[in-house]
Amino acid sequence: MQPAHVVVCFHHWGLVSGRFCFSLARAVAYEGNRIARVIDLPSPYTDEARDKLVGAFLAVEGEPRYMLMVDADIEFDKDAISKTMWVALNHDADVVWGNYALGDFRNSLFRKDENSDLAVCVDDMQPDMIYHNVYAGGTGWALIDRRILLKMKDIYPEPWHWFERDVTGGPGGVVLKLGEDISFGRRVYKAGGKQVGYTGIHLYHHKNQPIVPLFMKGAIEGVGRKVLNASGTPSGLRDESVKEVVPSESGGVVGSGDSGSQSAA
Repeated sequence: MQPAHVVVCFHHWGLVSGRFCFSLARAVAYEGNRIARVIDLPSPYTDEARDKLVGAFLAVEGEPRYMLMVDADIEFDKDAISKTMWVALNHDADVVWGNYALGDFRNSLFRKDENSDLAVCVDDMQPDMIYHNVYAGGTGWALIDRRILLKMKDIYPEPWHWFERDVTGGPGGVVLKLGEDISFGRRVYKAGGKQVGYTGIHLYHHKNQPIVPLFMKGAIEGVGRKVLNASGTPSGLRDESVKEVVPSESGGVVGSGDSGSQSAA
């Protein structure tokens, strides 16, 4: 069987995180020809940019199987791509979402609300786990199989086959517009795709400081990375056993939260 290949895709506003650049360079050196191509797209329009990146991926010669959608403010380990591909191949997943801390410290994995098409943030997660029945995730780290993208192209109308801000009903008949990442997961779900979440990789989300989910604190510190509390984390969510100090250059920040939000950012 021909080995699976991946195309790494990201969009940006003209500048990207230095730690993202370092991570990508290190991954390219580590993965070798497993990474078929890297595609970037400068654009301030997130949903349009993501759709164009999918179109560019599908046009790559040789038809590589996987597209990795990654945000340009995510730092990751050199083997994170291989690990994510392993999960996709061994669990026959159409989408593998990596979990990272969103800007407000929520987890980036979502399950489906039982009574609507809305998404609910997944809590009570642990490191090094694979979570099934995922409904959507943050597209800061999403490995996507070519086959589900082609299926979606046939199902959903132009020009927004994949990423759009879909409209759905909320509580009390309120009309809600979903974020492009939640909309993508919802479309995969309705197309019969299999989505899983993966917490076996360390993803640092670089905002004012790098942040990671609170439940990943032990795993991150276990590999020698200093993890600190976020001063903006609500006290009820804060691990008070960790003394707050000014982080070093290699430091991280921990936070956690709950969500009923319909956008992952």
